[in-house]
Amino acid sequence: MSTPSYPLFCLGNPLLDMQVRDGEALLKKYDLKSNDAILAEEKHAAIYDDLKQNYEVTYVAGGAAQNAARGAAYVLPPNSVVYTGSVGADDLAEQLKIANKREGLAEVYQVTPGEKTGACAVVITGHDRSLVTNLRAAEKFEQSHLSSEKVAPLIEAAKFFYVEGYFLTHGTASALELSGKAAAAAKTFVLNLSAPFIPQFFGAQLQQILPHVDVLIGNEAEAEAWATANGVSDPKDLALVAKTIVGLPKTNTSRPRTVVFTQGADSTLVVTSDKPDEPKLYQVHALSNEQIVDTNGAGDAFAGGFVGALVAGKSLNEAVEAGHKMGAMCVQEVGPQYKWPKYMYHSSSISKTSSFRRYASRVRRLDLKPPKFGKGMAPHLWVLIGGDLQGRLLFPNVKILSMEISTGTEAKEVFAVLPLLFTPVITTVNFSGHGLTCGLFANYCLPLLAHRCPSLEDLTFQAVGQYTGLNAVGGMRNLKSLNLGWMRENSGLKSQFLVDILRPLKNLTTLTLDVHFKSHRDISDLYTCSPGVLGLSHIKLETLSVTSRATDGVDTDSLCACVPLFLLRTTSTMVNLTLHDTRVVHPCFFDSLVKVLSQNSGLKKLRIMGTGTSLVTNLKALQRLTQVSVKELELDIRLVDPTARDYSLTQFIKTETVTTRAGRVSANPSIPHPLTLRTLSIPVSEAPEQSDVKGATWGCLKCVAFDGPALEHLTVGLDATFATNIPDQNAKMVDWLTTLQKGPKSTSKLKSLSIFDPKDSIAGMTMQEGNVLAQVLDFLFPSLETISPYCKDHMDRPYWKDHWALLEALRKMCQIRRRGV
Repeated sequence: MSTPSYPLFCLGNPLLDMQVRDGEALLKKYDLKSNDAILAEEKHAAIYDDLKQNYEVTYVAGGAAQNAARGAAYVLPPNSVVYTGSVGADDLAEQLKIANKREGLAEVYQVTPGEKTGACAVVITGHDRSLVTNLRAAEKFEQSHLSSEKVAPLIEAAKFFYVEGYFLTHGTASALELSGKAAAAAKTFVLNLSAPFIPQFFGAQLQQILPHVDVLIGNEAEAEAWATANGVSDPKDLALVAKTIVGLPKTNTSRPRTVVFTQGADSTLVVTSDKPDEPKLYQVHALSNEQIVDTNGAGDAFAGGFVGALVAGKSLNEAVEAGHKMGAMCVQEVGPQYKWPKYMYHSSSISKTSSFRRYASRVRRLDLKPPKFGKGMAPHLWVLIGGDLQGRLLFPNVKILSMEISTGTEAKEVFAVLPLLFTPVITTVNFSGHGLTCGLFANYCLPLLAHRCPSLEDLTFQAVGQYTGLNAVGGMRNLKSLNLGWMRENSGLKSQFLVDILRPLKNLTTLTLDVHFKSHRDISDLYTCSPGVLGLSHIKLETLSVTSRATDGVDTDSLCACVPLFLLRTTSTMVNLTLHDTRVVHPCFFDSLVKVLSQNSGLKKLRIMGTGTSLVTNLKALQRLTQVSVKELELDIRLVDPTARDYSLTQFIKTETVTTRAGRVSANPSIPHPLTLRTLSIPVSEAPEQSDVKGATWGCLKCVAFDGPALEHLTVGLDATFATNIPDQNAKMVDWLTTLQKGPKSTSKLKSLSIFDPKDSIAGMTMQEGNVLAQVLDFLFPSLETISPYCKDHMDRPYWKDHWALLEALRKMCQIRRRGV
């Protein structure tokens, strides 16, 4: 049977750590320093029994090189690391074997009869640890063990060697044999200084082995101790200390010497002998105090990750990164341990030089949706990526993020990736999907968003389901635009929720709401209060968009109570009201809206839109909107009025555009003030045969020209009889033109007219008739700049391309002649 081989061979003092917390009294009692490592003296002999009798002890497999070997095994494939040292024939040694086997570390211990396995008292105070080591069997290691039948082949097959500095206190000859063989075979030998007392008191031993060392690892305290012992001019200058060490004589000249000095949570310094004047500093991603459990073994964990990466053929940069990850993992555990089950950190590492990193840094917009087929990424895979990134952002410069969150497991997948995506520079976030109803969304996602994204200005929710709470939105103080779409009646929703959310949002200018109470009724009547009473006098919206929904199959006589009327009073630019699945059958349907908006003299635009099965069956309801003083009124809702013969769309337009002029009384005395409409859009039916509502006639356009001088933009559908339906039914169009020209001139300011001619009413006109129509249009609207189809999609419709386009050309020719251009 062949002897197994391992690329990494480690040598050190195997120990069992006896770990206790809150050990301030022990430091004083045994004259210990809070962050130090020493060999036990006679005065420390009683500390081990003291710990067992008076403290709650945690037993952890330890020993510096053994800890590092387990760390290297963690990042390497199975059967990559083997370790040796001396233990006793006792239960402690068996516990060490079990721990090593679990973490993939092979061992070839020298078992020393009559000796106890070494122990290390670990006294933890805060984030510091004081180590007091009694080597016991560990210091009985015999050099002959290296040439034993079991160990010698392993040394011969290994490519890398790692020895802890503590081993030099008793086993210098064995360390020299191992390092000498490595140098002679051009293999890599790594030495860890381990503790300040090694260069202080074992300088001679260190001096013997340094010529064979390819990689030297230590921390800032150990570096300073070496510098002080060796007369370096500034012992605290780590770069100078490292440069001095890499410049020392070296046996194996096939590779440069590398010195690595860690500085805890601050950074790691690396200097190589081929570039001694170019030290590299690697920043550490610091953990919060809450994340740090125990710093014991962090340096060994770094060494294990670093050396394991070198064994795996990774670059120096990647090796440092792997060391940082292993150190961070260790300090979040009790003692020198690693997370279990095993996290494949380094083997799944996303290299800083990878094409993905370069691409990810350029991404500005992300749109994440569940896959259409199959399953998405498993939650644990997101966690592995997150662990690999160590808190760094996956797409660090993303500014716009859209996420569709499904239910169940899929939602948890998305929640897992959020910490990787919420960047400080994000300005826009769009959430949608059933997953928004999950309590985890309200209690985890939103608070995380508020905390991570101070630049967030635009936030959207679109969900169908029961409301779960959005209180964290109030913490997003820089929000300018908020869209809340919770499109279902919510039994537990109270109107107070909106007040609580809006109160802290002093920069909000745009608000979109589609959130509804049970049965669309608010029993508190809070929405009818004034903003000042609600503590919202600071809210100055520019645009407010709200949706009124009807209970299924029920006609209502007013807007649903879910519309926050108090916000309409202070909106300055535009109010968008959407009616969903709503039949407007009552003439007073819009009265609550009109009452509030009549108190808002600064509003510029009102838009009423219908979606779903919404329609207006009573045009008188729309007439009420004439009492609102706005510059633009746009109506985009289906009109079906059974009383159309008596109250046509033509009459609606006429009433809509009436205004007081000098010497003329308003045609509608119920209007309390003259209208100042500049833009009016009237809905049209794409299938006029299905609607009894009449379109605009020449008489309607004349009303616009003479009774609506403020109107600048008009969108309207034409009546089927448009071409022949003139005010004077007994006259021809040319006679009507003559009558118009003899009367007062039009002062209309209309600039654009968009029309829809569903019956192609002018299809049969001759060129001469077309010229007369063009002159009428030019007379009625002298400032008109363009006539266009109802929408861009109508450019190829016959009514436009075959007839109205020609009429528009003729009108412009008339205008040119009139102006004498």
